[in-house]
Amino acid sequence: MEKIKESMGMGGHHTVKDKGQDVNLTGSMLSRGSRLKDFTVTDMNSNNIRFSETFLNNNKNTIIYSFPSVDTPICSQQCCSLASCEHIKGHPDVQVFGISMDLPFALARYHREHAHDLEGMTLLSDSIDGDFGSKYGLLIREKRLLARAVLLFDHDGKLVYDKINDDVGTPIDCNELYQHLHQLRHPVMGEHGVAPTGVTRHEAGFPQEHPVQPVQQVGGVQVQPMAATTTTTTEKVEPLPMRPVQEAGLGH
Repeated sequence: MEKIKESMGMGGHHTVKDKGQDVNLTGSMLSRGSRLKDFTVTDMNSNNIRFSETFLNNNKNTIIYSFPSVDTPICSQQCCSLASCEHIKGHPDVQVFGISMDLPFALARYHREHAHDLEGMTLLSDSIDGDFGSKYGLLIREKRLLARAVLLFDHDGKLVYDKINDDVGTPIDCNELYQHLHQLRHPVMGEHGVAPTGVTRHEAGFPQEHPVQPVQQVGGVQVQPMAATTTTTTEKVEPLPMRPVQEAGLGH
């Protein structure tokens, strides 16, 4: 049975399996609730970029998928499936990044070969100095590769979910990732009818509020207007009978 590590704030390093052998991860893992640590990576055009300056502050949720190499079947398959899944593809509120130790030209080649499936995913290289892997506790010391992991940050850059595979050679089950992404899109209603911080009442699922009608003066008396309503009836209304003018005592 596949074992999964969820960091939940673990510090230091731990071991994972690679082809049955224990290997060590270096660096400190980010605890949930902490803000994203900035790091430097290289894009597919060999440009060095600071992640926060390029990809943050755009009011989007951020998914980072860390993996050993695009030139392995499992990594290739999971990159494509993650980028093209219905929870992510076509949703403007989320951005997805795949980070590995592959050289930029290798990532560019892979992206060209799988352009349709990778639409919406940005591939980045940590090959220069392993800055991302070291800062997130995902760098395999013995092989200088990245462990297989997934991290989810909300639109403020706060880590809300992370998962690290105990076995580098097995794919990650992303169902929990999708559940947490769904929760970010549909926050749970807060206590006492108050929406969670940073969430509008409409986004939190509260009923629509109607403005209070102003009090009016009618003949010196204050009157509170009634809310507009529409009444539908199927009952037939008979017209009142007409009476002769003389009967009604009029016309004299």
